[in-house]
Amino acid sequence: MTEICRSFSYKHNCGNYESRDFFCSQKAEVPEEEAEETSKRLHLFCKQQVMRDVAQYLAENSDSAEIPLNKG
Repeated sequence: MTEICRSFSYKHNCGNYESRDFFCSQKAEVPEEEAEETSKRLHLFCKQQVMRDVAQYLAENSDSAEIPLNKG
């Protein structure tokens, strides 16, 4: 068995020397032969969670700000 831990972070520049940080981390314990696929899956999960939260933040805090939401 091996433990996989992946994370994704995003820093949004709000202007005026302000920024907002978004972060997600996830881990799983899997057999070694599943490690690579699990790593990819965990990274995608973290990225999707962070980008969802960024989009929600922008929708709630800015009428004109847009961010590209990559699905992969």
